[in-house]
Amino acid sequence: MDTNQSPFTDVDLTIEDYRPFSVLSLVSLLLSVFLGLMVVINPNLFAGSLAAAVLAGFILIWLRPKKQNLSGYKLAAVALFIALFATFSSLAYRQFRIWHLQNTAIAFGEKWLDLAKQGRVHELYQMSLEYNLRAKVGSSLVEKYGTLTSPGVELEMYLKQEPEASLRKDGDQATLSTIATSYKKAPIYKEKFIVGYKYDRPGGEPWLFSLYLMRMDYPTPPGPQWYVYGVVNHNPSIPRQLTQQQTGVESMQDEPATVQDPARQ
Repeated sequence: MDTNQSPFTDVDLTIEDYRPFSVLSLVSLLLSVFLGLMVVINPNLFAGSLAAAVLAGFILIWLRPKKQNLSGYKLAAVALFIALFATFSSLAYRQFRIWHLQNTAIAFGEKWLDLAKQGRVHELYQMSLEYNLRAKVGSSLVEKYGTLTSPGVELEMYLKQEPEASLRKDGDQATLSTIATSYKKAPIYKEKFIVGYKYDRPGGEPWLFSLYLMRMDYPTPPGPQWYVYGVVNHNPSIPRQLTQQQTGVESMQDEPATVQDPARQ
């Protein structure tokens, strides 16, 4: 054996399969993971994950003809999958949440209507006030607002409002049906819902009105709270007066939603 021969002489040091790594693919993957986690925390950030999906898609298109010489194609594909999954999951959650809240708004409106038909005006008025302005839990509503025969200033004005007064008079003879719902994002911690009703009066023309409902987030307890911050009488068009407490809660500056009788369309 030749002592001058290196033991590594017969070893091929060239790596023919070596391919440079695409840094863009790694950046795209990390960005997709990060923005995907942000979407889990706050679904309203879905635009970020959508942007990450677009970036990953462009990188895939750019890498496709180069994937034999440049590695990272699979990473970009994973990044695209994560970003698209986060985006569509967020959009699906948002739609489900709005659907759920609309059903909750309808249920709250039905409770309001039932109280009106039963003549439980004190509780009805409570439902038209923001949580912080209501009588405290366990306190007497009569002591705070007065009796129906001797009401306080707030309750006296509210007793004259329509359609509550007519609902109170008609009672269980009143037939009500939901004919329209809509959702509107309000300022921070608030969400607005409009529920339109057709009110078939015994021996009278149908009445169309809308309840403007507000969902307001509070720390737990009490957590999210609902209230009826406005009522619009469409047909007949009967104006309403907000009480002092109601005026302090929410001004009716929104353009009233148009509710049409399906029978007349």
